[in-house]
Amino acid sequence: EDYLLKMWKIPQSDNMYYKVQQGNVNIPIIEKIANILSLFYKTQKPGDEVNDYGKLRQIKENIDENFTQLRDFANKKFIGGRELDFMAKVTYKFIEENKELFERRIIDSFIKDGHGDLHTKNIFISDEIYIYDCIEFNNRFRYGDYVADIAYLAMDLDLLGEKELSNEFIGLMLYFMEDEYGYQLVNFYKLYRALVKVKVNLFIGNREEATKYFYLAQSYAKLLSYNNKRLIFLITGLVSSGKSWIAKRLAINFNASLIRTDELRKELYGVIPSVNEGIYSTELISKIYFESLARAEDELNNNHNIVLDATFSKKEYRKIAIDLGKRTNARIFPVYVYADEPLIKERLLRRDKDASDANWQIYLYKKKYYEMPDEFEKIYKFHSGVDSYKHFLKHIENGIETKKM
Repeated sequence: EDYLLKMWKIPQSDNMYYKVQQGNVNIPIIEKIANILSLFYKTQKPGDEVNDYGKLRQIKENIDENFTQLRDFANKKFIGGRELDFMAKVTYKFIEENKELFERRIIDSFIKDGHGDLHTKNIFISDEIYIYDCIEFNNRFRYGDYVADIAYLAMDLDLLGEKELSNEFIGLMLYFMEDEYGYQLVNFYKLYRALVKVKVNLFIGNREEATKYFYLAQSYAKLLSYNNKRLIFLITGLVSSGKSWIAKRLAINFNASLIRTDELRKELYGVIPSVNEGIYSTELISKIYFESLARAEDELNNNHNIVLDATFSKKEYRKIAIDLGKRTNARIFPVYVYADEPLIKERLLRRDKDASDANWQIYLYKKKYYEMPDEFEKIYKFHSGVDSYKHFLKHIENGIETKKM
């Protein structure tokens, strides 16, 4: 018998790389990609062979190889030696300070047989999403923490100027994977992936492309240097003002543990939405704030950064966080998020994939009793739907650099 194989060629115009450049990739597409990948990762059963690549010994082997090979290019003045030294310093410091985190990744089954080369040119967006061309020749480049996999695609989107799509992708992946601590690893793996691209481009003589990735790597190294600084980002504002949107991005950018009172409330008491009873009663709200800050204290005692995502509608609740900062010698960055009411109403009508049960009635109730955070000497304000997150992030970075303990 003769066999015939009919192949279908997907046009290059459907390649994600080109679609991103043309502005034809939006959040719904990013969500579809995140759904496919999370299903791929979650259906895998953990095994000793794959888990072995999540051990520090293996992670350091990859890191060591990267810096050794890049050092040769620095010696030839192809890249900055001082900048490379800084990247190596913050990388190894992160590993040393987060040994328990890496061990926990294995226990929590986040080490996967992944893709290994997950970037926009290996994804086609047509009638369906097609992700192809994984690394097959070397398990060392494919096995590992799934965050290392998705950090590659996020880094690629950053380079293409789509930081919002990048942040949304990471946030969705961590949500779908039910990954509480993945935020702390994003910049670590973004830096690693960017330096791999620097190295590969220098190997093939493309210094212009290598330089782009080197500058990107420097930005990740700077963010990684904020790791384990005992920073508390206290997010306050009314429901649907954009607090969780900001909170997720700050957690990604500053390698922080994200603690959301909405998720904690459901974890402890289930779903009983109402204005002043059930999960929204004054007594239970106080208990939830105390529980969230108790968890935050555990993280701070391990020198981790914290993002507290809550309404923090009363000064008494914010004082608990202020006292926590004093008790743990942490630095507090209060962030007040607000939005115009028509936008808030629109968000409440289409709210989905979120732990909050807030509605317009609850918004009006919260608004009536909300106490403005004027007790802080300095507060970082974000007008959701108006302000640029890029400029807001720079404002926060400047505050971290100048604020004294």
